[in-house]
Amino acid sequence: MSCITLFVVSWSIPITKPLVAPDRLRFDFDKQARTIKQVKEGEEIVQSIVETHEPVYAKRAPLPRACEIAGLKAMLSDENYPDAVGVLCVGTPVEELIANPKRGTGLKTIVEFCGGTSMGTVWWIIFDFVDNVGLIGHMVILSEEAKKPWAKEHRILALSRAEAVRGTHRAEKLAV
Repeated sequence: MSCITLFVVSWSIPITKPLVAPDRLRFDFDKQARTIKQVKEGEEIVQSIVETHEPVYAKRAPLPRACEIAGLKAMLSDENYPDAVGVLCVGTPVEELIANPKRGTGLKTIVEFCGGTSMGTVWWIIFDFVDNVGLIGHMVILSEEAKKPWAKEHRILALSRAEAVRGTHRAEKLAV
């Protein structure tokens, strides 16, 4: 899972204007549009993680030590992080990663920082509301599109939990 991306948006791309809610999310990114295939793959990646029902761990850790975690996803060159940074991990307690950062456990899961001025990654946004990824239930990406026809900035809208199920059922009815 070390190659998981933010719904197939590069890890190194900052996101802006995130909407943080238990049943939906929205974020903007400054990158070329994703293809329908890439959006679908992003949806499938998230759903495969949700189906693991892994616990979600979040803890503050000293920045220098946290930066040593193998597999860490962070924007170290673009962001100014505080001395103690929030670390999020799916499936492995943050304390284990901090105690043995070079072991490689982080290469097999999602490990990333929460923080910085413009980065509030999608994973943190979603997992901020659950202590187990299975509680997200279903996740569906509603749209990925340019905010304005001439702009480079794009927006992703997604639903999770019961809202995603309702949205999927509604789309199926409209398709008939």
